[in-house]
Amino acid sequence: MRSLGNRCALFGSVAGAALLAGGVLCQTATFALPRSSPRRAARGAIFQAVSAAETTALGASEGARPAAAARSELVTSLLGRGGFSLAGAAGTACVSATWCVAVGSGTVLHGETRLTSNTALIWRFGGRSWRLADRLRVRQGALLSVSCVSSSFCMAVGRTGNPLGRVLAVEWNGRAWSLVRAADPASSGNGDALGSVDCLSRSDCWAVGGVNLGEGSPHLRHDLVEHWNGRAFTAVAAPVTGNSLIAIACPGPANCWASGYPSGSQRSTNEIEHFDGRAWRTVRVQTSFAGGASGISCRTFATCWLVGATTGGGLRPTSLRLLEGTWRNVAMVSPSYPDVTLQGLSCASASDCWAVGGNYLVGPGITRPSKTAPFGEQWDGSSWQIAEVLGPAASRSGFFATAACAPTGLCIAAGQASDGQPLFAVSRSLG
Repeated sequence: MRSLGNRCALFGSVAGAALLAGGVLCQTATFALPRSSPRRAARGAIFQAVSAAETTALGASEGARPAAAARSELVTSLLGRGGFSLAGAAGTACVSATWCVAVGSGTVLHGETRLTSNTALIWRFGGRSWRLADRLRVRQGALLSVSCVSSSFCMAVGRTGNPLGRVLAVEWNGRAWSLVRAADPASSGNGDALGSVDCLSRSDCWAVGGVNLGEGSPHLRHDLVEHWNGRAFTAVAAPVTGNSLIAIACPGPANCWASGYPSGSQRSTNEIEHFDGRAWRTVRVQTSFAGGASGISCRTFATCWLVGATTGGGLRPTSLRLLEGTWRNVAMVSPSYPDVTLQGLSCASASDCWAVGGNYLVGPGITRPSKTAPFGEQWDGSSWQIAEVLGPAASRSGFFATAACAPTGLCIAAGQASDGQPLFAVSRSLG
């Protein structure tokens, strides 16, 4: 999924999981369930507005904050590559502690020709372990994002075709995945993709992406926005920015936010897009994100976050929170040698959010990245803190590309290990 510097690389090639000729190989990774705790047990009405106390705590957190002990862990597990040369997940969604889904693709390397082909894949989490649940027989398919309203309705989006990519959308009806109609933009088809989707109901989903992502001329690229009405996706007018949209979150039917990746010679952007129920428009924020704000989450109107990285002695994790209509900086903790790219973001409540990605570990005298480590931070209602990564992936190179939290408080992350294995993690509270 991206060359970890940006999420747009997801549109070109996404990793998947193992499969045997003639059928699906259900590989399983098992780990202990998150320990219960008073804080986790006490979580309740997660859709309530942020309290005055939370707002006060937020204001106190906006300055520089020293690193503190991790309050949570990410317990990782790996699934074997099987017949794929690369394997990984690009999108996740959770509706309960026992029903989560992840999407991605597998890359097959063909013999002496060294040609590659992709297969769109879907994994399922049942409360204790992940397994490869399905593959889509779509030519050169890659799924990049998934959103679920319930265990009987999900929408996943991505791209199909290589090198001339077209948009791809598939629906889960509780029994099987099937292709649905999406609007192919009038373009060369060179890298068109839907990179993110958010559903409010079975008949109300928004998906965003980019057009001509494979073209070298910036002016040929533009945002792609589509809306699902229960029958098909239709194109919706969007600002022409020359960028591509990589993440979307909708706290309500007439309120959506989407973050984008800069194109051409641009290396950073402070622009995001907003839908107010009538039209999409560009909004400028006070922080310029290197590579764009690659993670966005809006659990409610009062719990909207943007995460990414800013430059300054390395790539440092950065977050913005929407309060009273304004995006405000909230300090995050940087590693000792930061080269962090945050790619996924999700909130279980106003006091439990996860931002995940990877850190290219660098140090004094090191001129090139030596190792990429899975990286995550948790917001506990007053501050962000780096989480400890445990399990099989703790000592391996790799990165998280996506995160998802269930209303019950379970949060997961997924991505890819450097050796091409799918990488999964579940959060575990320490307090």
